[in-house]
Amino acid sequence: AGGAISGASALFTDYELERQFLDSRCSIVLTDSKNLNKVLKALGKCSTVHTIICLNHGSSLSSSHLPFVIIDWT
Repeated sequence: AGGAISGASALFTDYELERQFLDSRCSIVLTDSKNLNKVLKALGKCSTVHTIICLNHGSSLSSSHLPFVIIDWT
């Protein structure tokens, strides 16, 4: 058991994030509310992600229709 962190710039495009997610085979993504939509776009081909932790999300976005969980961390 163990883990690793693969940092990504908030300036990355959704394509660049997708490449990072695929290359790292990540299972959890940590983002903020300003970048959540970009992260969601980037997850199109990333089947390994099962959880998104979103800082300062504070909206009523439901993850029930998504293949992963969005945790609001405020």
